[in-house]
Amino acid sequence: MKGVFFFCILVLVSLEVVKADIIPNPTRGKGIVPGDSLKVRMVSEQVRVDLYKDHSEVECIFEMRNFDETEDVEVGFPMMEFYPWGMDLGNKDFRGNLHVWVDDEKVDAVEMYVPGDLKEIRREKDKNEEFRLFRQREKANKPWYVWKTKFPKDKTVWIKVTYTLPAYNDKRNHFFSYLLSTGAGWWGTIGKAVVEVTNHDIPKDEIIRISPSRYKKEGNKIVWKFKNLEPTIKDDIEIQYSPLVRKQEIKGLAWFVDGEPRSDGQFIRLNPQEIVTIEVRKDDPKYPSGVIYGFTKTYVFDSFRKSLQSRFPSVYRRLQQEDCKTFGERFEVQVDGRKGDVWKQLSDLKESQLSSVELQKGSEGRELIRIKLKK
Repeated sequence: MKGVFFFCILVLVSLEVVKADIIPNPTRGKGIVPGDSLKVRMVSEQVRVDLYKDHSEVECIFEMRNFDETEDVEVGFPMMEFYPWGMDLGNKDFRGNLHVWVDDEKVDAVEMYVPGDLKEIRREKDKNEEFRLFRQREKANKPWYVWKTKFPKDKTVWIKVTYTLPAYNDKRNHFFSYLLSTGAGWWGTIGKAVVEVTNHDIPKDEIIRISPSRYKKEGNKIVWKFKNLEPTIKDDIEIQYSPLVRKQEIKGLAWFVDGEPRSDGQFIRLNPQEIVTIEVRKDDPKYPSGVIYGFTKTYVFDSFRKSLQSRFPSVYRRLQQEDCKTFGERFEVQVDGRKGDVWKQLSDLKESQLSSVELQKGSEGRELIRIKLKK
């Protein structure tokens, strides 16, 4: 399964956003080799996707039932952040973006499995050769997030997965995909599946193709419903839409990261997971071709923390104990009663707007930063 979070480097490259079902025993071979004895069925799945031009946010709920003896099963999710160029999986841990619950209990022991040949490909210094090697092994085993789940005899187990990820690159177009076919490894059919995609900001005339064709539109939602599905690649969902900005439109642009000038190459090599916002402006006479500003999590976090130092010292001291790597996981932000993504909320704030900032108890063990703005 794949998802997206926040703004990636959208001005030079196309996007490919892919998500997929959970699968049993993902590390045994090319995709799914669950074993003959496994009799755990996916009774139902509900997938909700908030789709934007540059990112998506996903929640999946799977109803699983074991029709045989109790088994401990290795459950896997494709580790799709492996594929953006420039991410060295061998040295970085991206598990903070994946959240798993089994029967409402948070799963903390999520591991990473990466086939050895993929690690070797990652060491290839020629990026064109790296891309070619990836394409050669598209049908081979993929890297996975994996965790253990106990399926008691004749019992139902609920698995919830939420997943966010920056958009990553393809050579041509923008895509959103959900791979129902990876659910074929479970016993029997998928009893009932509903995939609901809410389109937030992609104009109708920019949507090129939606498949499979048996969907219904309900306002800004695109909905697929399946019963007793034996999933194949023909059932995989895909929405293709046009690029945000064409290559010919960006020639001569100026580039800034956290207020400092950068070359276009330096900008592109930024880790997409670190980018909070990208602004494109054409109203600065110094840059007649336009200027692109990128702001990172570190910059947004440090700026917010600095804005609290004189007026809200207790909150400032608390945040001095955190860094941006842990902040997004440990805190929630509420602005004038509205909760939203932590980084997006903070990136929109200005110090002059702040009326009050308080720390309170949040949900799921997090701390809540409650902010009120001046009227």
